Amino acid sequence: MIVRPSHKVNILLLLGITISFALCGCNLQNNQGPDSALTSVNVDDSLQVYQAEKNGLLLTVTLPRTILVGRDFTLTATILNQTEEDALYILPSSSEDMHLEIRVSIIANGIEFIDADIFGKAKNEELKLATLKVGEQFEETIRFVPGWQSGGSWQILDEAEISYFSPGIYQGTATFRWGGDPAYYYTTSNTLSVEFPVVII
Repeated sequence: MIVRPSHKVNILLLLGITISFALCGCNLQNNQGPDSALTSVNVDDSLQVYQAEKNGLLLTVTLPRTILVGRDFTLTATILNQTEEDALYILPSSSEDMHLEIRVSIIANGIEFIDADIFGKAKNEELKLATLKVGEQFEETIRFVPGWQSGGSWQILDEAEISYFSPGIYQGTATFRWGGDPAYYYTTSNTLSVEFPVVII
């Protein structure tokens, strides 16, 4: 776990973020978005869950309700095939443990949160077909660092080189693509996306 030295949290700032988060959650819950209704599911006091469904496929994202500045966190994205047909999708040949089945990104001002599990790993763009069978689900667990590395080696995640995002609410997106013509996959495939807030305090 990457941890920044402990800091004092401004009570007014924390209150403001909490109120904003509550409003954000309400908006997301009623947002129809590009897919079906996007919903927030209450699991417990420590987790937030967001879901979207399209053509019988259900995409779910689970993450902590709040994250402390400088602390990494775990996010889980799951795709469930509730249809009566297998769902074919495309992966690069180096896709094992590369978090490419479900693409998850959290971006602020063009800077992306670090996916610590794949940091420094090369991606081969040779494509292959994969299958999500009827009734099956695929779960992807990602350890995110809420910051970016501006210096040092891109092969090694170096805590000394990490700049952390400040307290606030950041937008995340999880996307699953399937079907379509493999030759024109990114323009012909079906797309299912879930948007979710990342709350740093």
